Amino acid sequence: MTFVSCCRIQRFSVIPLSTNSGLIGWVPHCDTIHSLIRDFRDKKKILLNIEHRIMLRVRGSELRSRMREYISKREYFLKVQT
Repeated sequence: MTFVSCCRIQRFSVIPLSTNSGLIGWVPHCDTIHSLIRDFRDKKKILLNIEHRIMLRVRGSELRSRMREYISKREYFLKVQT
């Protein structure tokens, strides 16, 4: 069937890591996903690490919010105890 449709199947060695994941053997002359994303974002003038920056911004605001909540609870319990 593959011969008739002119498809070529290439086999690679796989190193199993668990029951549902593994590492594919060395594949020469291939682009990495990182290089493909980097090239695309360079062409579109998109920051390469935009997701990381957003994550840090959101995580930072979440941490500040939790810290304010902790401080207000602590102040409340200190007032109740005195």
